[in-house]
Amino acid sequence: MDKKEEKIIDCYKNLSSECKKIIRELFDNEKKYKVLTETSPDCIKLFDKNGKLIFISQGGLKEHRLKNAEDAGKWPYIESVVEQDRPKFKEALKKAILGEISTIEIRHLPAGSIREVCLETIAPVRNGDNEIIGIFGVSRDITELKRAEEELTKLNKLMVGRELQMIELKKETNGLLRELGRPEKYKA
Repeated sequence: MDKKEEKIIDCYKNLSSECKKIIRELFDNEKKYKVLTETSPDCIKLFDKNGKLIFISQGGLKEHRLKNAEDAGKWPYIESVVEQDRPKFKEALKKAILGEISTIEIRHLPAGSIREVCLETIAPVRNGDNEIIGIFGVSRDITELKRAEEELTKLNKLMVGRELQMIELKKETNGLLRELGRPEKYKA
């Protein structure tokens, strides 16, 4: 044990039981938040009021191929977002500064992220006096969901197109049957 650790222990021994309880609660809460940010696959971020990234979770470091928190602090997060989606991201940051929570869909550039599409929630961070002191962001990968949605849309168009073709074929068949003096086979 080094001198610094000894000083901390001595200081702790001299505290009242109420102070010790508060310190234990603080450490317990810190551990909980640390577990959340280190184990979540989501990209959890904290920005200052100017939109500068000041914290990113392990999931975020992995998503954006960053080595450590120091690299993240030097990296302009907005540059990972495709140009067309940057205005809505900037608008969500502005809303957070005004106290609003926004949820937006953003697309990332391949060079900036291993994910293509994320659902990003951006919210204000307040201090004990209810003043906004920063911006919290959490984004979840919805790339596979968007691909499935696109496939369903294609399939729906195909099925509607086939149904319309069937209606036309039935009309033609009924027309041919009328020409031959036979009763129509399909009802309109």
